[in-house]
Amino acid sequence: MNFKAMGVVLVATLLLSGLQVSADPAIESFAKSAAEARLADQPLPQLSFILPEATLEQAVDAQFAYVDHLLTRDEIAGHKGAVAGAGGQEKLGLNGPLSAVLFESGWLESKDSPVLNIQPDVTPAVETELGLILAKPITEPVTDIASLKEKVAAIVPVVELPTARLAWPNPVTAVDLTATNIGSAHYIVGPRTTDLALNLDQLKIRLYSGKQLINETTGGAAHRGQWWNFLHQINEALDRGYELEAGQLVISGALGEIRRDGAGDYRVTFGKLGTIKFSLKPLK
Repeated sequence: MNFKAMGVVLVATLLLSGLQVSADPAIESFAKSAAEARLADQPLPQLSFILPEATLEQAVDAQFAYVDHLLTRDEIAGHKGAVAGAGGQEKLGLNGPLSAVLFESGWLESKDSPVLNIQPDVTPAVETELGLILAKPITEPVTDIASLKEKVAAIVPVVELPTARLAWPNPVTAVDLTATNIGSAHYIVGPRTTDLALNLDQLKIRLYSGKQLINETTGGAAHRGQWWNFLHQINEALDRGYELEAGQLVISGALGEIRRDGAGDYRVTFGKLGTIKFSLKPLK
């Protein structure tokens, strides 16, 4: 697919959505082509390859338009952070985490011990994360963690499985990740915990593939801590024009190593928050 040759501009759908969308035809064209590729299960375009001078602000505009296209077939279920660790932020030249949208179609419950079929040429990432479920709508910026906790129904362990077909010729940048909604796909939500006093940064998290331990980390792997990251993601979503609804999920980003081990049976222990079990099976 020649993404540079695509010049179709997004118009009515984006303007009528009520969301702040870039007026840049090149950004809007990218977003449309990316959404069409995602819906057709084709490789996503790379913004930094098509527009080498694209800024992170333009990537946010592209993500906004990309998400808006996908909302013709889906709904927003929450918001996610990415590059939560200090090392990843330094590597990508960031001063904080990235942000993206979670879709309703990707929500899975751990009580169902989900089994996901995977394509032979696309291996999802396996990311251990923590999240919160909102108890009430949030329409204005939240000033501090104490105020945020008043709006939280539960804390949850989460396994996110970002999946996207990529054929990117250039090294991956924060611009590329942001523009394509950071590969948001499936995510598994674990048992609800209402003890908001639990020290999430000290929580020990262990990921097993079969009986083998393949990732061990803590909630504190998120730079500045879990609650700072939750607060940041909520306020970032509001700043981008979203309103958060009761029941929506907010996750802070991957903790520890991001694994791509392919098919297998997985188990993640989250200390007092419980356990998530799931399987990845080759699609036959």
